[in-house]
Amino acid sequence: MLHATYFVVGHFHMVMGVAAMFGIFAATYFWAPKMFGRMMNETLGRIHFWLSFVGTYCIFMPFHYLGMAGNIRRYSSFPDDYLQPLIPVHRSVSYTHLDVYKRQRKQFAKKISKSSCTLSWMVVVSSAVGEVVG
Repeated sequence: MLHATYFVVGHFHMVMGVAAMFGIFAATYFWAPKMFGRMMNETLGRIHFWLSFVGTYCIFMPFHYLGMAGNIRRYSSFPDDYLQPLIPVHRSVSYTHLDVYKRQRKQFAKKISKSSCTLSWMVVVSSAVGEVVG
């Protein structure tokens, strides 16, 4: 019986949270070139996808393992087990994925700022890039 274990927590977060996150990223990569007329860097997009995919599995698969091992989800204490040494690896994968996404956004904002000259757009691009553009 898995329905009172951490398997439920891991599965819920994988299905609900990760599906929404990947949907938002997919919409960004699909609609941004259509709205702004400029393509995003495909290499950074692929790197971002794979780091996101691996990072989410690194975060939520241990929940599945804990649930299959019988860890009840309503207890607040966890035993120190074999997954503790992997936490820095999981953290570094997640932060790297966010860094790649920020770099992709900055490159895209600089690319489209060259073709847009309205004041409101310059404010948006300047806040995304971190410096005054234009």
